[in-house]
Amino acid sequence: MRPNGKQVTVKVWEDEKSLYEVLPGDNEIRFLEEVELLQFFMHREEKERSPYHRNLVKLKERYSNPLVSKVVDLDEVGTVDKQTIFDWAWREYKSPKDEPSQRNFSLVHPSLESDPLFDCIDGIKVTKLALHCVHKDPRKRPSMKQVYKHLLKLNVAQSDAAIKGNGSKLSGDASKLESDELSGRRSLQEETSLQLFSYDDLRIFTNDFSDENRIYDFQFGKLFRGRIQDREVVVKIWQPGGIYRSGHDNNTLRLRDEIILLQLPELICNPNLVELIGYCREGEHIGVVYDLKALDTVFNLIRKGSLTWLQIVKIGIGFASLLKFLHTDNPPLQSYIVCNISPSHIILDQDFFPMLIDYGELSGGILPDSRPVKGMGPRGCFGYMRDAYAYTQKNDVYAYGSVLLSLLCKRVFTEEDRLSYRPYVAEWAESQFKASLFSSLVDQSFVKEEGYFHRDAIEVTKLAIQCVAYYSEDRPTMEQVVKRLLKLKVVHAHADELGIDKLL
Repeated sequence: MRPNGKQVTVKVWEDEKSLYEVLPGDNEIRFLEEVELLQFFMHREEKERSPYHRNLVKLKERYSNPLVSKVVDLDEVGTVDKQTIFDWAWREYKSPKDEPSQRNFSLVHPSLESDPLFDCIDGIKVTKLALHCVHKDPRKRPSMKQVYKHLLKLNVAQSDAAIKGNGSKLSGDASKLESDELSGRRSLQEETSLQLFSYDDLRIFTNDFSDENRIYDFQFGKLFRGRIQDREVVVKIWQPGGIYRSGHDNNTLRLRDEIILLQLPELICNPNLVELIGYCREGEHIGVVYDLKALDTVFNLIRKGSLTWLQIVKIGIGFASLLKFLHTDNPPLQSYIVCNISPSHIILDQDFFPMLIDYGELSGGILPDSRPVKGMGPRGCFGYMRDAYAYTQKNDVYAYGSVLLSLLCKRVFTEEDRLSYRPYVAEWAESQFKASLFSSLVDQSFVKEEGYFHRDAIEVTKLAIQCVAYYSEDRPTMEQVVKRLLKLKVVHAHADELGIDKLL
């Protein structure tokens, strides 16, 4: 296609006429993801002068369904049956060879062997590499880092003539790549790849999902403590059904989004987000494994009444700082919205450092708004949402205010409360706040503790009540919340004990 004399390539998604099953909304998600991802790289090139990778097409224009990109010149080639090429290749590879010279063979098409830069050794090596990549056992496939390393070792890649003929040098430094064998096995120590676990692996880690290792239920499944050799971990498994009406396909989307999210460079080093080790996707079983020595969820600790005043302040500031970070604009991408914030989704490490443990309703950044395909349930957690179907940052502020009130008042919203139609924590707190003539709602058990100042109790109560205001425009932003929390007297008096430098 040549609009205005410029050659372009037009890409159109179709729900029909495809060999693959396409569910309603699937292509819309693919379209949004591709547009936002390419816009992100193009913006980074313009704003940060970061070179745009030559293997990525540039977005020229977009419409409701198609995506128009810069032209990519391709030679006319024959097509192959996608469903049989792998089986055919493996049959050829494993078939008996009559002559010794045929045992090390390549699947490179004869028309390519006449190229002056073709090397028969390269043909053998790249054939073996491709077959490893399509191995039926995912655990035996190489990582892309390993693939890249082996491609750089080909004779054609080492040839000056080949490099000049390609127009530019290959990017990357082969000497920096590890020299692991091409086995496809990924070590837990490998920082740039995730481990693929089986469901039996998760059973072993958690002692068959024993009750003693069970932490608590989250919105879409269960949390367990686990151990991989001497390493303590947290295992999260998704389960379909439940009061939030989440199906297996919905949870598969949540797994995909979480893997994408927790590997983004701008998020991977945030101390309030868990570190992902690996995942399981085996039939109906879906789960992830986090590198975390967990103390407990905020929900459990509130019910136990074991949190001190300083610990509550630390949790409040730390989690507010995370939400401020997620809500910060990052043009051209949208800021993040968590949506399903609750005490059950905040987990503490051994130092009482708060971390978000579930991302099942999160959207923003390079993640598209996938509400239409993540189930028909409410967008939030019962007891901690004002509008069950709203998707705004101010809903996160409401949920944060509800969590803060739970911490201050030692009161959580339980499943029994939901079934008994009891008021939400915020609704109960607002009535108590008015009855107390707008004074402190902080539980009296904290009054004699270290770091408690009555003026702080009044200020943090007012802040929490403002966060759960009925009208969203009356609620503060998370940036304003953090600023007000940092003005508390306890912060100035116990900054080192609270670890303020690490929380912000």
